[in-house]
Amino acid sequence: MKNFRRTLFVDLKKAFMSPAIYIVILLRTAIHMTDILPLCTEEGVSICDAIYRKAGGAGALCLLGFCVSILPFTLQYLKETDNNCIYNYINRSDIFAYSVSKIISVCVTTFIAVAASNIICLFIFLLMGMSVSNEFFRLNYQDAHDLIKNGNYIIFIVFIILIEAFRSVFFSIVSLCMSAFIKNKFLIVSLPVIFYFGVGSFLFFYVRVPDWLNLSVIYQPMTINAPNDINSFLLTLIVTLFMIAVFGAVFIARVRRCVGNGKF
Repeated sequence: MKNFRRTLFVDLKKAFMSPAIYIVILLRTAIHMTDILPLCTEEGVSICDAIYRKAGGAGALCLLGFCVSILPFTLQYLKETDNNCIYNYINRSDIFAYSVSKIISVCVTTFIAVAASNIICLFIFLLMGMSVSNEFFRLNYQDAHDLIKNGNYIIFIVFIILIEAFRSVFFSIVSLCMSAFIKNKFLIVSLPVIFYFGVGSFLFFYVRVPDWLNLSVIYQPMTINAPNDINSFLLTLIVTLFMIAVFGAVFIARVRRCVGNGKF
């Protein structure tokens, strides 16, 4: 346990001392604002409306945001294997501690980068003089979301930001897992787009799967168990944690096998 704490501390320190995570936050903010500014110029658009419609998007800028969000730490494993320094880290701890530390670091850095960029966007919206919500938004969405119906707009915005962060965390853990099998960095960075359009679209259009396995439903803002927003949020959280556990287990097994064979 002591080795694990030390390894995790080193990984997190490495992530937050690097300018990469702060560049990603600024890039995501710029991408979000570019995507959402045309909507903000429309009359009567509130912050709730802007955040809600942005979170449910799947356009080119939205997918670019997914790819950018996995950059802070997802490629770290590939860098360490390419530089042949992975054995140094493993000798200081062990394979399990090293692998779990990478999983936690990837999830934490991605979550913080996405959440921070969204919070910056909120402050920009406030500086633009946009209201948190308005009667037009409430009348249009109160039947689909009980938080809107009850006037809990701040909680609604927080839930949307968290769900968007969960979605990026999911893509980052998938990319980390695949980086143990694929050595092409450009392919790893583009995996969110491939996974979203490939696996997500295939399951949505051709395979009948439950909503809790359908990416198109899970990571849409509180739609999986509408209009109960709290239950929808909790289901999204549980599914995300489950996916982290599954892909994390595959990553650990792969690292263990690579170390045993001496081939990465």
